[in-house]
Amino acid sequence: MKPTQQALRFIRADENLAIDIKLAADAMLAARDKGGVPFNDESHKNFVRGNIKARTHGRNTRSPVPGPAW
Repeated sequence: MKPTQQALRFIRADENLAIDIKLAADAMLAARDKGGVPFNDESHKNFVRGNIKARTHGRNTRSPVPGPAW
């Protein structure tokens, strides 16, 4: 079993969604480039792409901390 599958089983998420984030990540990279902020090299571009994917990956629909009961 993959670590991500183990983590999802552990947190007992109410729902799991698989979303292909490639198009979104590529669009963010293109917007950055078009905005005049060039990458130092291909390695730098891959590093930024990895950060984008890491920050948008692994969202679940069950919060570990319940919100206020208003």
